[in-house]
Amino acid sequence: MNVPQSDLDAIARDLSVANGRLIRAIMAANRGRADEAGALAENARASVWQTVKKLERLGATSPLPTNPDAQPVPLSLLDSAANHRFYDALIAAYEAGVEVDKERGVYPDGFAAILESFCADKRDEIFGVAGAGRE
Repeated sequence: MNVPQSDLDAIARDLSVANGRLIRAIMAANRGRADEAGALAENARASVWQTVKKLERLGATSPLPTNPDAQPVPLSLLDSAANHRFYDALIAAYEAGVEVDKERGVYPDGFAAILESFCADKRDEIFGVAGAGRE
């Protein structure tokens, strides 16, 4: 699979930023500033998670364990009322998370970024991946 250079460059930048945050977290921890170290480490973790999800969207296999015996979920369950409510709740949580991240000065690299990824996954589950032929 060919990955566009722009995507590779973005991933390299994302990982470099996460690495910088981890270095600053280590420095803060070494100076006894646990709260600062924790916040920096959380921001780095969120950046790495976003990068993993970006790689998956580009075609990488998820590193999370899968159940080889799992059966495919029927389309009717993917588009169920409960799944739509779940999606709506994720969106509401994401929007609140953006507000919190902005208050804390960590937007767009805070916890809301992870929720955004969950929202995108759930949206694709319900409505199908763009260009995949599912209406």
